[in-house]
Amino acid sequence: FGSRGGSGSVLRLAGVMRAMAASAADGEIARKIEEYKAREHIYLAGLIGQEAELTKLKCMASDVLGAYGDVSRAAVRGGLFDPTQNLEVLMLRQLARERDIEIDRLREELEANRFDQKLPAGQALMKKCKALLTENRELGEEIKEERLADLRGAFQAEEHR
Repeated sequence: FGSRGGSGSVLRLAGVMRAMAASAADGEIARKIEEYKAREHIYLAGLIGQEAELTKLKCMASDVLGAYGDVSRAAVRGGLFDPTQNLEVLMLRQLARERDIEIDRLREELEANRFDQKLPAGQALMKKCKALLTENRELGEEIKEERLADLRGAFQAEEHR
């Protein structure tokens, strides 16, 4: 080995070793990056799950607050610790609301069906009914006259034969 040949191969060997070390370091960095990406996906999935749970709980809280309505009844609401009692109270309140709506609808229907001929609306309705009856009577008479005319014509045609 010469002084020049030996040092050149050592330098080459050192360069190759540095390149191998750099590629090993790059490989280690790439592996760590992939590991961190996998962790990030896991954390994001957990965060999305927590946000969904939070949204669900907010909706439940909104429903409960809407069902109980009046804030001044906080003491009564605080007394309902059992979820089955809470659910039963919610169901009964919903049923009461539905009944109130049905009662209002029936009252409106009853008011619509009441008729007083002494009121202006009743008098207008009576006048309209009289006009319709008169019109029907006149139309009936016209139809009767047309039929009688047809029958008279047929009778006269029979007599001439």
